[in-house]
Amino acid sequence: MMRVFTANGYAAEKYQNTARVRADIYLFRATGRHETLPNPMVDPAGWQDRTEGRLHLTELEGNHHDVVYPPRAAETARHLTAGLRAAAAAAAGREEKRT
Repeated sequence: MMRVFTANGYAAEKYQNTARVRADIYLFRATGRHETLPNPMVDPAGWQDRTEGRLHLTELEGNHHDVVYPPRAAETARHLTAGLRAAAAAAAGREEKRT
């Protein structure tokens, strides 16, 4: 498991995305840092540069590792559900304009 963890960290560090998407991006950013497994804080500007659409930023209380576990999981799920609904509504609106 440690080899997988190390390889994942190496891949994430070396990966350089240069593509731009034609869609909105829904970015969820943890506001806290884990005391022993810190992740770099996400810079929303870097994500804005990757889209021709809008960037929707939601800040979640907690750190990268605990936002999907109770007690924070419910809040994360609520924000994720809202983002998915907004994205689906936007897609449906684009589809209606084409017909």
